[in-house]
Formats: sequence, C-alpha cells, structure tokens
Amino acid sequence: MRPKISPKPRKFKTLWNQIVVIESPLISENPLTFKYLNFHGVVQHQKDWNSSHHQKLWLYNLHYHDFLLSPIDTSLKHKIIHQWMKQNPWPQGVGWEPYPLSLRIVNWIKYFLSGVHPDACELQSLYLQCYSLDKQIEYHLLGNHLFENAKALFFAGVYFQTKSSQKWFKKGMSLLKEQLKEQILEDGGHFERSPMYHAIILQGVLDLYQLCLIAKKPLDLEMKNEVHDLQQSLYLLIPKMLRWLMCLTHQDGRIAFFNDSTFGVAPSPSDLYLYAESLGFNMPSEMGDLVYLENSGFCRAESKEALILADIGSIGPSYIPGHAHAETLSFEASLKGKRLFVNTGISTYVSGQERLYQRGTLAHNTVAIDGNDSSHVWSSFRVAERAVVYDIEIQDQGASLHISASHDGYKRLKYGLIHKREWNLSERHIVIKDSLLGGGVPDVVVSFHIHPHWSILSQDQKVINLISDEVHHCVQVAFPQEAQLYVESYDYACGFNKKKKGICIRACISNRELPYSLQTEVKW
Repeated sequence: MRPKISPKPRKFKTLWNQIVVIESPLISENPLTFKYLNFHGVVQHQKDWNSSHHQKLWLYNLHYHDFLLSPIDTSLKHKIIHQWMKQNPWPQGVGWEPYPLSLRIVNWIKYFLSGVHPDACELQSLYLQCYSLDKQIEYHLLGNHLFENAKALFFAGVYFQTKSSQKWFKKGMSLLKEQLKEQILEDGGHFERSPMYHAIILQGVLDLYQLCLIAKKPLDLEMKNEVHDLQQSLYLLIPKMLRWLMCLTHQDGRIAFFNDSTFGVAPSPSDLYLYAESLGFNMPSEMGDLVYLENSGFCRAESKEALILADIGSIGPSYIPGHAHAETLSFEASLKGKRLFVNTGISTYVSGQERLYQRGTLAHNTVAIDGNDSSHVWSSFRVAERAVVYDIEIQDQGASLHISASHDGYKRLKYGLIHKREWNLSERHIVIKDSLLGGGVPDVVVSFHIHPHWSILSQDQKVINLISDEVHHCVQVAFPQEAQLYVESYDYACGFNKKKKGICIRACISNRELPYSLQTEVKW
C-alpha cells in the first residue's frame, strides 16, 4: 500500500561535496540515449525502461541514475527524473527491484543535498522508493547487495524526518554495523576478494562518512550519538581499505583483475584517494617491498622495476562465492609501469560459455590439470569443490622476494594432485616454479596471458622475447624444456562488453609421471 504522507527533508547547513564525478552516460537528449556497459540504448517510451533487448545489468545501470553525478545541465537532470517517474509507476519493472532502488535512492539524496531543491513530486517519489526498499531487503543475497540496501536506508533515515524514516534509520544503522563487521576483513579488504567490488564498497563507505559529517546538526540527540559512533568506526576502517586498494593496484594506477574485476564499473583508485583526502584522510605511507594481505589472501611483491600481485588465498566467503574465480595461485605482473602478465578480466554476467570461461582456471595465469578448474565454477555465480590454500611462505631474502603456497583443488582428481607455486622476484628477474605432487600422468597446462600492448619479437625453442611499443624494451621469457609451447590469441576484457586481443602462451606437458617441477624465468 502506498504511504499517505507529504514528506519533508531535514534542513542541512552543509552541502554534499560530490568529489567522484563520473563521465556523463547521456549520449543524446533527443531522443534520450544512454551508454552503459559500452552499449547504447534509446529511452523514449515506457517499455524502453524494461526492454528485453538489453541485458539485465544494462537495465540496472539505467535505473541507478548515476547521471545525476555527471556534469550535465541541472534542468535536464530534472527532466529525466520526471520522465522516469512518469514511465515507471510503482511497483512495476526493474527500477523497483531492491538493488537499483538502493543505488538510485542514494544518488537522488546526494544530488538533492548538493544544493539542488527537489520539487514536491520528486520528494514524494523518493519517499515511495525508500518505503518500497524497506519492504524488500535482500537478506537472501547478502554481500554487496545487502550493504547497498543498508546504506540506502541509512541515507533515507537521515534525509527525511518522519516516523517511517526513523525506522529506516534504525534498520539501516543496525545492518551497517553488522555488515561492515562481516564484509570488511581485518586487512581492510572486502570479503568478496574483488578489487572492483572493493572500490565500489570503499566509495560507499566514504559516502557514509561524509553523510555522518554533514548530518550532525539536524538530527536529534539519540541519532547524533549513533551517527557519531558510526563515524568513529568508519574513521578506523577507511585507512585500512585505502591501503588494501593500493596493494591491489598496478603500477599504472588501475586495479588488478582478480575475481570479478574489470574497468569502467568502479571509481578509479585515484578518484577514491582524492575523495578520501577531501574528507581529511591521509594516504597510507610506503607499504614496503613485500606486503601480505593475510585475511584476503593476496600478496604484493615489488622490486625497483617490477611488481607481482599473487592470489594465495582460498575462495571466500564460503556462503557467497558468486564473484569468485577459479584463479588459485594465479598472478599478475607489471614492469616499468606497464602491465605484463594479466588475468583476462570479465566482460559479462550473462550465464553461458563466456562467463564460465572467464571465471575458469584457463583464463588465469596458473596451472590447469586435464582441463579442470582448480575450483568448480558453474552457472554465473556458483562455485563447488573449492580449492584450499595452505603452507604459505612470505620472505624477504635480501637479494630477492619470495612467495610460495600450495593448494588442494586438484586432489579430487584421480592423481591426488597438489599444486605448489613459488615466485622469486629480484631486481631484473622473476622465477616461477610450479611443483606438482601426486601420482599418474596428467595433462598439465600453465598459462601466461600477456597484456595486449606486448607482442612477440622472436621465438627460439623454449624462449620467447616480448616487446612493447609503449615502453621500448624487451622481456625474455624462458619456459621449461619439457613443455610444448602454444601461442594463441585471447580476449582481454577491459570492460563490460569491451575486449582487446592479446597473446596467451600456454606451456603444455602431457607425458611426464608425477611428481615433477616446472620453472619459468622472466628477464629484462
């Protein structure tokens, strides 16, 4: 039942400071045309907001209303808001599902808090959206969905001043306290282990902190005290989350592609650092040459010119692995500021072979056995038979940095196989050693995906020389003598529905009895 009330917002003396300004997704005003996930779509009629011609994720983005955070004309923003209200009656369509509801509620409130005065119809619609969200919290999905629900309820409870909004405030506050404790690990990482989602959640946490700062004066004493406590908790949390993001960022300043990660979805690290600084946070000091994020299961090793980022953790959280990949003991590497070895990233959430492949082991820089994944990824967001990582060693050996770990993901196969990987990084040298323990003669594939800005200069038996036009230098990669090398093209997913061609080198062995070891050397 629709709420019968004329809601009034609280009066805030401090305006919202929108630091993270996105590029406008609006392509054309007439007809109204948006670009999301690298696809264009015209929105003229009521049916266009829920068109089956678009992927569900595209429609979600359409209903987020992040155009309000872009530098387009204010009158046009209100025109689009009113078109949305007219063509999306409650409670029909994608726009009234809880996740797009949550993001749109926050975007509207941030926009209105920035000094823009909403009219009565906009306030009524916003209140109805908050009311609708309160009735359909995504307890069944948990994770980032539940966090966004909680954040939106908190924003709604602070913005409006009614009996219902007081309930939204209490529910949102309770959920936030619970979910921040659950979802942000002790090392500062988001528990879904995706740099992309970590950046999204970090922006949400910074938004919460800013709202705490500007909401103090208009609230009653009880609410002020609760907001103060939340602010203090966020104050301790944000530096750890910033440090985690810095650890999982390449030398080019952009995120690594572990688990569900790609470009163009989350704010860039530089935008988030700028946002944090505007709120009074200092960037973390030097992290050191070797950093182990123990709770998340990632390690960062950096020499003068090279960087290794390694996944040496088990899949987690166990009850919500939807954004996890079968990438155990995979790694990415940069050299002289440019990416060299990369995981392939993601370009779709649509169920099918492409989604399965991008989540699978062969799409990552690690070892696959008999074509199996180290953890069994299935459907779009499911994982079974998960690899467990153990025997982790992280050492600064002076002349080199050493990382090693083992996993049991292939123990379920007839070979009872254990995969151990070691990385040694020195000033001009990376050595990767893979030890395969067990019995039998499996088909082994070790994959090395090369970033698209590198090409093969020459190949001599087991040595491949790579060259990049961007950095004007060569890299030599020497593979095991017993391996058969295959060079093939692969799709580097640098955004949703956006790919570039790159080179993948696969070192294959199919005639050796376990146990044995393989060694790959990278020199520059």
